[in-house]
Amino acid sequence: MVLSGSGECAVEGATNPFGSNSTLVLEPNAVHQIVNASNEEMKLAAALSTAPVRDKTGAGEPLPVPWEAPENIA
Repeated sequence: MVLSGSGECAVEGATNPFGSNSTLVLEPNAVHQIVNASNEEMKLAAALSTAPVRDKTGAGEPLPVPWEAPENIA
């Protein structure tokens, strides 16, 4: 959920703009990028469907999440 700000969400080569009060819904394991496209601070709230979260880069490398130290990523 986008609480404030606006930006663009790129998923599989398609880029879609979004604004405040938007909800972004992504398929599981979809490679995506969310970019702030404004001068306003973007605030997001996320609900993740699995635990523990194991994010990966587009190349499949582990991507640390803010609440875990990099050495805890398996």
